[in-house]
Amino acid sequence: MGLRVAPQKTEAIFFHDGRRGKPPVAHVRVDDTPVQLGTSMKYLGLRLDGRWSYRDHVDRLVPKLDGMAAALTRLLPNLGGPGDRVRKLYANTVNSVALYGAPAWADEAVATRHIRDAFRRVQRRVAIRVVRGYRTVSHIAASVLAGLPPMELVARAHKRMYEQIKELRGLGVLVTKGTQGAVRLQARRQLAEEWREYLTSIPPTASGTRVVGAVGPVLEEWMDRPRGIKMSFHLTRVLSGHGCFGEYLCKIGKESTKHCHHCEEEDTAQHTLEHCPAWADERRVLTNTIGEDLSLPTVVRQMVGSEDNWKAVSSFCSNIMRQEEAERERERRGRRGRHALTPESRRERRSYLGALARKRSSPRRKTKVGSNPAPRRKTEGKPGPTIVKGDAPLETPDILRDRGRMGGEGYRRVKIGGSRRRIPP
Repeated sequence: MGLRVAPQKTEAIFFHDGRRGKPPVAHVRVDDTPVQLGTSMKYLGLRLDGRWSYRDHVDRLVPKLDGMAAALTRLLPNLGGPGDRVRKLYANTVNSVALYGAPAWADEAVATRHIRDAFRRVQRRVAIRVVRGYRTVSHIAASVLAGLPPMELVARAHKRMYEQIKELRGLGVLVTKGTQGAVRLQARRQLAEEWREYLTSIPPTASGTRVVGAVGPVLEEWMDRPRGIKMSFHLTRVLSGHGCFGEYLCKIGKESTKHCHHCEEEDTAQHTLEHCPAWADERRVLTNTIGEDLSLPTVVRQMVGSEDNWKAVSSFCSNIMRQEEAERERERRGRRGRHALTPESRRERRSYLGALARKRSSPRRKTKVGSNPAPRRKTEGKPGPTIVKGDAPLETPDILRDRGRMGGEGYRRVKIGGSRRRIPP
């Protein structure tokens, strides 16, 4: 055919069965040029190894997927940012890169724990961005809320579609777009069934089982919900249980007790949704729309059944979570006592910290030996910030300015949070 091979670019590997030990020593020459046998080689975009395990392919692919997930983290904030459909589109771009050549390595991905764990770490980060969740949400809960099946199951679905279309073409059937759509729909239904079986096999003590128990019975309806139904930051916190709840805050060391601040019960997401007396008025509005049963499986079933029900639950979660956040912030400020900073004090502290960082980063100016710098003169400046002590505000002494050696302004002395600071101009 007139094709010539560059021997210096040629790669070679020895395919062998790992159960029989290492491959024998072999020597390969192309046009009198020795070719070294390696442990893996790149072929048609896939990294092949001698045992057909595709572990090297995944190990090289995962850092690239991590970079894409990190870029999505900056594009998809929890508050604001793109809507659900755009977030799902970004997530599918990561899946498209990850699932290249999936029919070739799907069986190995399902059977090998190393490959499954590597893909799930990446998918967890992407799913958290889709549902606007905390980074502490587990892979199971985040993927279920985002409607993203595990990558190894999606890879096997791609292999199943490829084999069915190949079989139809082998039988002489003309494969049209309609035929491909029917095969894709059948594979999607089988994927949902396999995913549901996988979720039912999760032990009850695993993280995210509360979400699985609620969304699992209506998994297909959750994945195919209408366009107008959207996830929100506050809704995700109530569904996942990761938010300003006593149980979660105590678990991460932000609170000393799990008790609710309004009653003696344990403060969980379900307690806030169903029992806490502080949100009785908001709960009454919700029950008038979706019914009296506020168990999470029933609430999720009502949400996917009607757009109005979804909006009612989302509005309820947003209202109570905003109020609870504001209340806990006031309590944290009260625990700081008299050292609580006013907005003016915060601005002074930010100015001080910024000037301190600039001072540390700038090179020091050398002073000549034997020189006597002129003494600094203190002059009165502007009044200082107000420091709150209990209920009575106290005015701090005036800010004192120090004159530098050249007659310019030197440092300002400011009292911030009970301690004196020197702020460069």
